[in-house]
Amino acid sequence: MKRIISSALVSLLILSALISCGESAETQISGQSSETAQASSPETAEETTEAVKYTLPSTDYGGREFHLLAGDEYDNFSFVEEETGEVLNDAKFAMQRTLENGLKVKIIETRSPFWEMNNTVKQLVLSGDTTYNSIAMMDRFAVQAAQAGYFMPIQDVSTVDLTQPYWGNKLSASLSIGHRQYFAVNSGNLKAYQKIHCMLMNTRLAENYGIAVPYDDVIGGTWTFDKLLSYRGIADADLNGNGQLDVNDSFTYMAGDIRGLLTFWLVAFGQRNIEKDADDIPYLTVYDNERYIDIVGKIYDLYMTGTNDLTNVLKRDGENGVEGSPTFRAGHALIMDASIASLVTLRDMEDDFAVLTMPKYDESQADYMSHTIDVTYHSVPVTEADPEFSGAVLDAMSCVGYYDLLPVYMETVLKDKFARDERSRETVQICFDTRMVDLSESILSDFFMDEKVYDMFVKGPENVVSKLEKSRSKAEKALSKAVEKLTEEG
Repeated sequence: MKRIISSALVSLLILSALISCGESAETQISGQSSETAQASSPETAEETTEAVKYTLPSTDYGGREFHLLAGDEYDNFSFVEEETGEVLNDAKFAMQRTLENGLKVKIIETRSPFWEMNNTVKQLVLSGDTTYNSIAMMDRFAVQAAQAGYFMPIQDVSTVDLTQPYWGNKLSASLSIGHRQYFAVNSGNLKAYQKIHCMLMNTRLAENYGIAVPYDDVIGGTWTFDKLLSYRGIADADLNGNGQLDVNDSFTYMAGDIRGLLTFWLVAFGQRNIEKDADDIPYLTVYDNERYIDIVGKIYDLYMTGTNDLTNVLKRDGENGVEGSPTFRAGHALIMDASIASLVTLRDMEDDFAVLTMPKYDESQADYMSHTIDVTYHSVPVTEADPEFSGAVLDAMSCVGYYDLLPVYMETVLKDKFARDERSRETVQICFDTRMVDLSESILSDFFMDEKVYDMFVKGPENVVSKLEKSRSKAEKALSKAVEKLTEEG
């Protein structure tokens, strides 16, 4: 019996019936149409007709090997070695079979020590090693490799269509520099979905305090910082009566990871450290910027003052650590910023919780913006003699990942969360659709990596401004050098 597809994925399936992976349309992969899914019930699902979900390029590569090199630290690989009965694992296995059978290729993913990827790629390229057709690296490593000239612009690979939704159109648009894009976010790798930021609200506490979960605001586009502020102080309490704030007390606002706190909020409010001009050239926005200073002050006030002061609750070097999830898990926080991956790690939490987007700065902000970190970028090395072959496999991988793998992640891996609360399915989809990166975290990680920003932030808003100003000259020179490297003709 075919599984009924949820209403939250109907929009994906409508799209999938209309677009193709690549330019050709001979290898068809079938799936249940959205119209059928809406009309069917479990009793009648076996009688449904099949509709084309997407097509793969018609090229037959005759069993040719496609080699992908990936860092080994994070458990977010595109492929697995065998079926195990675990649903997501087997969906990755099925994705590989779809690609291999459709394109007549053999895919081999090789794992390399994560923190040595830059040296590994350097040695491969400088030695002229042609083993790998594509390289998957964490964002800042990929930017460094691109500056060194180890990747060809992926936009120049004719078999990669970065305009398709399975490449994350908004993400792709934000990754180019001087209209040159060396890497892209492939939907065959779930990292860019797992590390998206959102907010979680404890629904038991919300009910206790007479708060309605703001789903209507989120879905209606009116979920703003002011509405979040309206809860201020409602759940703050010294539960253990020791006269000081600690992890055993109750908080209205909790930080999922104190290190990236300010960065998450800046992106949510559309205030990134780097913007791009009309020529697609990035420039720093943090200097002499009143809006930036205003946001820093607002977030500091939210988390570091009054009866919700986390200054001594969460510390980089403190015994309680940097993550507030244990406090939230214990039911001692009303609302917490988090990542989508938290839906899995908190699935055994006794209290129920709702998933919300990060709020807008105010209602004049057009869209929600969901910060995503440590994204894996896929690139084509300059040693690749047949970039069209590499591109064809990468494009098909991203397409099959988007239409086959991602729905399994939502429907099955996150199923326990959604079984508690169907409306969270809609808000998670909004987070997926609005994921964004801040180039400063990869191009200028020495200046804007989350720990560095936190070390400035925890000492007060004025300290952020003064510290940034002290490093201004070095940051601007570093950015100028990066832009020069990434826009020069090869």
